[in-house]
Amino acid sequence: MVPEKKEELLAAGLSSEAADGIIKIGEEAEEKAARMGPPKNGLDFLKRLGTLLKDLDTFIKTQSKQDQEAFKKVMEKKKAEMEAAAKK
Repeated sequence: MVPEKKEELLAAGLSSEAADGIIKIGEEAEEKAARMGPPKNGLDFLKRLGTLLKDLDTFIKTQSKQDQEAFKKVMEKKKAEMEAAAKK
């Protein structure tokens, strides 16, 4: 769910600093997931996803209003893409 390409984040209007922070959080979540192994069940998966989203939310609140708005749009786009993929 986290956009990984810095270019995508910059094109959406995020500052370089905000994009770097978002990418760092995503990379840290991936590293932690690799250490923990696959989720044990659906609940474990949702817990991990919730932690990632909370970390992103906490970070983005420290950024400018412009970055917050741009990130909101990126996340709305990602959500729509996921919903469309789920319908296929």
